Amino acid sequence: MQATSIDLEHFRGRRILVTGAAGFIGGHLVHRLVALGAAVVGLDRVSAAGFPGERHLVGDVTALDPSIVREIQPELVFHLASVVGVTEAAADPDNTTAAIVGGTREVLDAAARAGCQHFVYLSSSEVYGETVAFPITESTPHAPLSAYGKAKSAAERLVQEQTEAHGMRATIIRPFNVYGPRQRLDFVIPRFVSLALRDKAITLVGDGQQLRTFTYITDFVAGTLAAVAEKGHGPAIYNISGADTWNLEAVAVGLVRALGSRSKIVIVDPADLHRPPDIEIKHRIASHSLAGRRLGYVPEVPLMEGIAKVAATMRQPVELAGVS
Repeated sequence: MQATSIDLEHFRGRRILVTGAAGFIGGHLVHRLVALGAAVVGLDRVSAAGFPGERHLVGDVTALDPSIVREIQPELVFHLASVVGVTEAAADPDNTTAAIVGGTREVLDAAARAGCQHFVYLSSSEVYGETVAFPITESTPHAPLSAYGKAKSAAERLVQEQTEAHGMRATIIRPFNVYGPRQRLDFVIPRFVSLALRDKAITLVGDGQQLRTFTYITDFVAGTLAAVAEKGHGPAIYNISGADTWNLEAVAVGLVRALGSRSKIVIVDPADLHRPPDIEIKHRIASHSLAGRRLGYVPEVPLMEGIAKVAATMRQPVELAGVS
């Protein structure tokens, strides 16, 4: 399969700030940027042991000291810091808005003061809400249902407005069900794998027929970097997704079979888990055709291959500094 084409020289020697650098996606992104020769500074609310970049700063973006960013003098900012998880966000909508929208405003302001040239915002497929036409493209209207999706949508508008006002280039990335090694176990793929490896019951919320397009982490990072290295100068928005769309029951059945597990699959009513009804989106089927046409983005890792990689990591943990 053809690999995604990335202008590797675009990142070599560039000073880059990554917020949310201690997280799952942030950790993988930092490692790739460092491998490409970038000078990376990370910022997160938690420390990142063995951080591979120049240095890692501990701080909250909602109370960001602009002098810190001015000292770094980043040419490029990747803003990934956010509330993690739709369920957590639903528990405190006001805090979610403050963290996502307020934090984005602080980072934008600090980046502008520091003379940043390019601002990259990691948004979410949650901005689309419950759609009726598939696949979802970048022109699909925003109709977010959850507090998380609403905050991400508002933050996107803020990024577009403020980067234009300050003369910065903007890239907005909308990920779809990104998974991979070192991801938190409350996300669907690592949760299923962890349970299957222990022959524990795998619970499916609802009827299990929800459709999702899954994206392996290395594909996502490659697509994101290709979008950032694009030669255009106007604001760019891309869905970055995998090629595989599965219903969750099929994922569980296939995973159990592939891993030789004895796990049973159990259907659970969302109400029994006390999950807010506004976070239950039936189908999310992505199109990455725009990224394919403009960027040459080609996702390489099919779902069952990615699941095997996650399982191998869980069976034989390999230290990957800065990745959680």
